[in-house]
Amino acid sequence: MKSFALLAPLLLSCACMMVTALNENEILDLIEDLQDSESYLADASILDQPRSYQAQAAASTASTLENVAGMEEKHVLNFYVLACIYYATNQVTSPWVDTSNWLVESDYCTWHGITCHNEDAVECLDISDTESLFITDLADTDDRVLGICLTFNELSGTWPAETGLLGGYLALLAVDYNENLAAIEPYNWFDSMSGLKQLYAGSTSWEADGIPTALNKLTKLEYFDCQYTYWSEGPIRGEAFETLENLKYVDIGDNSYDWGGNDESTLPSDFVGLNSLTTLRMNNVIFQDPMTEPKEQYYPTLSFMGDMTSLTAAYFEDTPFAGGLPTNLPSGLQILSLNECGLTGTVPSNLVARMNCSTEVPCVLYLQGNQLTGSIPSGLCNKEFEALGGDAAQCNDSCCTCVGILGCLSEPTSEGYTEQSILGQIKAFQISELYLGDDSVFSNVNSYQARAAASTASALAGNARIEPKNILNFYVLACIYYATNGGLWRFKSNWLVDSDYCNWYGITCHNEAVVECEDISDADTLFITDLLDTDDRVLGICLTFNRLTGTWPAETGLLGGYLALLAIDLNDSVEAMEPYDWFDSMSGLKQLYAGMEEKHVLNFYVLACIYYATNQVTSPWVDTSNWLVESDYCTWHGITCHNEDAVECLDISDTESLFITDLADTDDRVLGICLTFNELSGTWPAETGLLGGYLALLAVDYNENLAAIEPYNWFDSMSGLKQLYAGSTSWEADGIPTALNKLTKLEHFDVHYTYWSEGPIRGEAFATLENLKSVNIGDNIYDWAGDEASTVPPEFVALPSLTFLQMTNMRFLDPTTEPKDQYNMTLSFIEGMNSLDTAWLDNTRLEGTLPALPASLNSFSLLGCGIWGGLLSLTTGAARLNKAWLNGNQLTGTVPSNLGARMDCSTELPCLLYLEGNQLTGPMPPGLCSNHIDNFESLGGDLAQCDGSCCTCLEFDCGNFSPNEGFPVFPPPPPAGFAFCFSGSSLVEVQGKGAIKMEDLVLGDAVQVSTDKYEPIYSFGHKSVKSSAIFLQIATEGSRPPLEISPDHMVGIEGGNYIPASLVKKGDRLLTASENQLAVVTSIKPVVRNGVFAPFTVSGTLVVNGIVASNYIAYQGSEYLKIGKIETPLSYQWVAHTFNSVHRLAVSLEIGGETYTAEGVSQWVDVPHQMMTWVLEQHTLLSAILIGLALAVVSVARLVEMIIMAHPTTTIVGILIGLGMALHRLNRMKPI
Repeated sequence: MKSFALLAPLLLSCACMMVTALNENEILDLIEDLQDSESYLADASILDQPRSYQAQAAASTASTLENVAGMEEKHVLNFYVLACIYYATNQVTSPWVDTSNWLVESDYCTWHGITCHNEDAVECLDISDTESLFITDLADTDDRVLGICLTFNELSGTWPAETGLLGGYLALLAVDYNENLAAIEPYNWFDSMSGLKQLYAGSTSWEADGIPTALNKLTKLEYFDCQYTYWSEGPIRGEAFETLENLKYVDIGDNSYDWGGNDESTLPSDFVGLNSLTTLRMNNVIFQDPMTEPKEQYYPTLSFMGDMTSLTAAYFEDTPFAGGLPTNLPSGLQILSLNECGLTGTVPSNLVARMNCSTEVPCVLYLQGNQLTGSIPSGLCNKEFEALGGDAAQCNDSCCTCVGILGCLSEPTSEGYTEQSILGQIKAFQISELYLGDDSVFSNVNSYQARAAASTASALAGNARIEPKNILNFYVLACIYYATNGGLWRFKSNWLVDSDYCNWYGITCHNEAVVECEDISDADTLFITDLLDTDDRVLGICLTFNRLTGTWPAETGLLGGYLALLAIDLNDSVEAMEPYDWFDSMSGLKQLYAGMEEKHVLNFYVLACIYYATNQVTSPWVDTSNWLVESDYCTWHGITCHNEDAVECLDISDTESLFITDLADTDDRVLGICLTFNELSGTWPAETGLLGGYLALLAVDYNENLAAIEPYNWFDSMSGLKQLYAGSTSWEADGIPTALNKLTKLEHFDVHYTYWSEGPIRGEAFATLENLKSVNIGDNIYDWAGDEASTVPPEFVALPSLTFLQMTNMRFLDPTTEPKDQYNMTLSFIEGMNSLDTAWLDNTRLEGTLPALPASLNSFSLLGCGIWGGLLSLTTGAARLNKAWLNGNQLTGTVPSNLGARMDCSTELPCLLYLEGNQLTGPMPPGLCSNHIDNFESLGGDLAQCDGSCCTCLEFDCGNFSPNEGFPVFPPPPPAGFAFCFSGSSLVEVQGKGAIKMEDLVLGDAVQVSTDKYEPIYSFGHKSVKSSAIFLQIATEGSRPPLEISPDHMVGIEGGNYIPASLVKKGDRLLTASENQLAVVTSIKPVVRNGVFAPFTVSGTLVVNGIVASNYIAYQGSEYLKIGKIETPLSYQWVAHTFNSVHRLAVSLEIGGETYTAEGVSQWVDVPHQMMTWVLEQHTLLSAILIGLALAVVSVARLVEMIIMAHPTTTIVGILIGLGMALHRLNRMKPI
């Protein structure tokens, strides 16, 4: 390879030769040397291929420059590179838009788009700072190519690497908006371009795997644009930006990038920390996980903006983010565009201080199209703003300059909108609604949309008083005109002639006299007084009996909630086509006349869709009274309209909730559909969504052959639905679909025994359902999600209004196994359901013991679930049950003596308690029997409880189980007692032995306790080969085997704390034996293992299967000691290690020995464990006193232990001397 630097002598000599001019061969020889000078170029042999762009460029260069007098003022190098660009980008086969002077003039500085030193910079799109093109610190820049601007020039082919030969002189390269122009990796020709200050390659086909590292070679780069390219589907590489300290402007929008696992990896510090960056454009960016198939989308937060301290302008339109606006935004912001980003929460008050506005530089802030709540902070209203946009929630009574997506389109100039900007806004209108399709309709100049757009732009351009709403209205009306053949209408005064459409025939605007329209008697109803900014809004369209033909346009829906009257009746030749999804937007329509003036076409049409879609014709319903026979659909079977008595519908007791009193003008609106037990089949139609926010009840349960399929996007419009009953149907979804969260007013929900199954219970489905009172998702199968908190997600558990829960006959299966493994949940999730009154979980396979039940719980049914343990939690918790079905489980022990007092029974509301089919011993306690006489409806048990006691029924006579089938049989529960241990197969690293199974460890083995640290085992807290116990199997990323640890045993987590294993969740980071490395939890499941082992070390820690774990357990399922309801700052790791100092001290002084109970528990552990358990059950004050005294005693032992560990020899000698002196004194005290 020849370095380009080595060509300097050659070029110099050539320069001398060029005083007299170069001949063709000399030029070709020079080009050959250029082609061989860089490794990233094809070698000079490429010039022998006549069809190569290099050969064509060389020939053109030699032909044009041959024997040109004064050639010394121009450079062969520049001409050749530009000729390569010309031929490589297909100017010959696919001509550019402008090729002025290219290859014709020998002076390339005169060519279109080329700027040379000391010339005026070419005007190039998006380049405002042309002075930055002139590089004053480069010598010999005369006639050097400093700028190439070929924007919007229809280049195609592949950009040539020969551009790199221009070296450090090229300051501007702008080839954006040439969609068919490619460039491919590697971009090693960037290596030579150290002077490039501006690179614009947006809207091209330049290709790379994300942002390529080669970008960092452009060390002087100030402006960078690769939006809407194939620099996509890969990472935003930090190293690409690490040298770009001068970068002021970046546009990487309209691309998709790799999700790197977290925000910091996805938006790396080298990018976020660009010190000179003032403008960032990341519009319409998607982040995807490259490790999933198909790629899953991820949503970063905006927290990274806090590190971009130099930003003054930031554009993130249509880029989805998680969370809300951060409080740490840069303090110098002047432009912040965040419309349609999915943001939640409120607008932070400190945004006032972050926006740097002035009269000279007013600010721009766009927040519309998000899910923000609350209003714009009042302080922003005192700032100077060119534009301040938001949604209605933010802009109510505030200083917004525009509201909503359409209301915040670009503003006109002082001379009004240009035709081009009007056409741009019309295209935005056209793509704003799914039912309108896309803007491709404008490519057909004969389409009614294209004709309407042209008329609108022509009529309104240059009118300074025109606003976006006027453009929208004019365009919609023009669509009506052209779609219905307006030239043939009977009356069309002023249509498209007068720019003020309020003067057109049949059009009524706000506060105008209503046009006289046939069949309209109540004209006053057209004026909507509760809508703001309705001046010049189209409120009425009356084209009755006007000879309209063609098809009514769906664009009418763009008029939205302002249109109150639409009268097109008595136009026999005008059609309107299904689906009528443009009705979705027309929430303000009060009068619709299309030949059925007394009722609403929308309602009738939707109900007719239901009738035909559910196969009434081919497979008749049970009851079709009045359906499609009566024009008044409010009389049809199962249909309830406003102010009518609610139809009697199965499972609906609170019929008053059907009446939505906060909706105006609901007469003749369909508020309830109840077709329960009606033998519907087919597929439920999505057109139901057209009923919108008026529909309060939808009950189609117990129609087993009735299907509905994903996506349930028709839920989006049904914001008023309060009751949804679809149980015992064939409705289908992958688990509980996220779309459910659109039903924000939902109170009652039933999908039991459906195909909303074989998938997860999605937390996001319930995230917005704060009004939900009753849920029935029983008789279905759901995914085991790796741990209990993910399987029954927190959004579901925390539903604030939920009083009734039915999860009967459910199963949880692991979707990652084949066949799918079944997992049994515990009842721990119910502890967090604080509003629950009734919970029925019959025949759902569970495990574990009864948890502490919420205080609100009144009726509780666990018939045949398989739980074990005793009934103590029913008497120690806050719940006071009135009804309990606990029969058919594996409950053991006796019935607590105070259970009767803990149940909420009365003569008016007698109790019910079933305990039969368990393994309980002893009779019903006297307290239950004394309560039974008047206050118990039913009391059932087995013979042991009911022999000679007050039971009302015995075993199978209670009627809950059949004697032919018997009581349920379950696998035996793990043995009683407690376990704080690891499974015997767990691996421990032993010094000198390597990895050893836990069951093979012996006292004295030096085991790993942390990175490169080993300590001997001085005791076993628990050691039994025969015992079995339940362990939590915690799997982590990587190849290490999963950790199997008892639920109360503590494990180390990120930050160095130790928590009980039962608190570990999927995604948590655990401490490992490798320094600075954490293990991410991927799944958690319970397993039963034989063999329990708990080795003790001096430090109180142990590395098991590569994870750092504690030697100890935590009580109360908590990281910290609790006394009563007060959580102390004392961690259980510290408490246990301190209490165990007595044990360690005794071992070090060889006092006592190792003895174990029959279950393999060390006596040093068993007695303190029983004492601690007893103390924690006592009154708060007594517990505090006893624990305080115990800590004082063991702290002395801990202090002695620390002294011995620090000075063992001195301590032992001192003890021996002390003992000797004591013995000597005793001898002197003996009698003579």
